[in-house]
Amino acid sequence: MSAVAPQDATPGTGSTTTSNPQGDGPTETNAEARHLDWPACLNARDLGGLITKDGGRVCDGVLVRSDRLSRLTPTGVDAVRRIAPGRIIDLRAARQCEREPNPFADTHLYRNVPLSDPADSPDRQPYLIDRYRSKLDRNLRRFADAVAAVADAPPGAVVVHCQAGKDRTGLVIALILSAIGVLDEMIAADYAVSAIRLDAHYRAKRARIDDPELLELVHELHSARPDTMLATLAHVRAQYGGAEQYLHHGGLTSRQLQALRTRLLDDKPHRSASEHGCADDGHTKHELLMQRGRLHDGTFTDPPHSSSAVVRGHCGSSRRHFEIN
Repeated sequence: MSAVAPQDATPGTGSTTTSNPQGDGPTETNAEARHLDWPACLNARDLGGLITKDGGRVCDGVLVRSDRLSRLTPTGVDAVRRIAPGRIIDLRAARQCEREPNPFADTHLYRNVPLSDPADSPDRQPYLIDRYRSKLDRNLRRFADAVAAVADAPPGAVVVHCQAGKDRTGLVIALILSAIGVLDEMIAADYAVSAIRLDAHYRAKRARIDDPELLELVHELHSARPDTMLATLAHVRAQYGGAEQYLHHGGLTSRQLQALRTRLLDDKPHRSASEHGCADDGHTKHELLMQRGRLHDGTFTDPPHSSSAVVRGHCGSSRRHFEIN
């Protein structure tokens, strides 16, 4: 079995693909093809086309991820309606929903499933991977409730969104995709597309920051490196046995998990994981994404971080709190 190496991500296009060892073009992880033009959302895309370890495929038009729908123009609202959604799941906290209401909030489509309790102490870890681990470990029930909202949705596409569509949405989507068997590197590659989609927006926000230490922290929190998601999936696997077991611990039933698979997966046979050049456990054999930990367009070139790393300029009580999005 040959190892899969991700091809270059083209700046501004979101084309993040993995090579196909059969020689007949890239596998269906091309984010440009999956991008949804929802004015004025920045980070909306269909998850159709992602491949599972046993050669299955996520169906087109059944699961969509996005940033906050409060951005939508009237044309954008019409574009969302055209996909015939069965449910729209808003992962934001109540105060965010009040400040920037979802245009579908008063319809039967809408479900708010916040992923944290307002009483929770804020995450202040300087690296995203540590914030992701903490959020997952503290909120099993809430994450399972979010996934259950997908599994139990009426017929139609399910839209999952938070504020930026990167962090909370990224974790819920990763759990869903991993639980139905999608390859780890494809989950990580899809997660990394958010860095491209949000790059201009985040650059503009960082341009207003003068404090070098704060800028370093915010740059990390704005990132979406493949290694961050790979490490997150590895944590779920090491601590809980995998996404399926994690969700069961949180209260997702076997019936709901099967409903998720039935809803999302194409039942037509496809090539197996080994035929796509991947190890049977869903990892690339040389774990190139973990080693490099960056998008190939060079947008983010920080090395992979770990919770044991010493953080220059972020230790002490002066560290400011920023929510993950």
